[in-house]
Amino acid sequence: MPLQYQQLAKLSHPKGHSDGIAMVAFSPSGLLLASGGLDGRLCVWDVDSGKLRYVFSGKSAVLSMSWDLLGDEHIVCGMEDGTIASMTMSGDSISVSGFWAHRSPVERLAYNGTYLASGAQEELAVWSRSGKESWKLVSEAGPPPKTSHNTADDVIVTSLHWIETRRRPVVLVATYMHHGIILIDQKTWQRFRSISFAGSIADADLTGDAKLLGVSNMLNGFEVFAFKSLSELEPLYSFNQDVSSGCTIPIRFIHGGNALVGGTSDGKMHVWDLHTLRKQHLPFNGNVEVLAISGHYNQERDAFLIATGVLNRGSPSPVVLWKAQEYVDRRQFSDVLERPAKRSMLSTAMLWLTAILVIYFIS
Repeated sequence: MPLQYQQLAKLSHPKGHSDGIAMVAFSPSGLLLASGGLDGRLCVWDVDSGKLRYVFSGKSAVLSMSWDLLGDEHIVCGMEDGTIASMTMSGDSISVSGFWAHRSPVERLAYNGTYLASGAQEELAVWSRSGKESWKLVSEAGPPPKTSHNTADDVIVTSLHWIETRRRPVVLVATYMHHGIILIDQKTWQRFRSISFAGSIADADLTGDAKLLGVSNMLNGFEVFAFKSLSELEPLYSFNQDVSSGCTIPIRFIHGGNALVGGTSDGKMHVWDLHTLRKQHLPFNGNVEVLAISGHYNQERDAFLIATGVLNRGSPSPVVLWKAQEYVDRRQFSDVLERPAKRSMLSTAMLWLTAILVIYFIS
């Protein structure tokens, strides 16, 4: 039976975000949701109650974040001023430490519990913990390969992903706006593969098995590729999206890679089923910009959730939660529910014969 998303709640608080939300992320358990704002605030919400659990107010916009996969107590955030902040939550308190990491805004982060990858414009670095509140630089990646078509374009990291392969236990996949995709082996921290891409990658996401790559292409909208042997992209689907705003529109796989959800700059947000290619519209009031998305599946409750952060500069912005419900299309059963039952000629004749016999014996 198909699933249809319905708006579950709007998370807001007087101490919450006073400006647009640039990032949202569910904790590993799905019990908490973190949101990062252009106002410099990191908010951590209780998903079940909608209550604001923790708030950190900084001086720089929060542009990226990544939870520690081992629990709900630790989250790392990338800031507009080039710093990386580590936040640990315990009880009713939150402790914060940070360090200056890049010369440019830290727009991308990926943390696998051991290594933290950070992307800031052309800079790509990998860090490891050297203590409870300190990090050390492990590697700095060189620039991606250039061609005659992109040699004059700016180098911008647009997504980071940690994956595992048979030959290489830990691989970092990085996408670039104009310079395709590179793969880095953790053993040597050297690039072992680069893949060209026809278009401009504003954002990208990988399924858990790294077999599908979803791309937010600034030229035409959303695209899905088969990531064959991590060396070749085979086009599968393309979904047109308004890209006239020039904004970075996020893309995320949900439902274990069986569905795709994309952000919006005009209030028209959709979820696509990758098997039936049917889409569902998630309605917002007005032409809002939804530039922050996160999805989570709660296995114990068998519940699919989507969190969206609205970018509405200069005014308070809520986090909107959506929950999937089983959807019954009554049109499929309209013949059964609304059409009068048809009688066969034999059954009609039997009814008339019974009536005649009753009248005969009564008389």
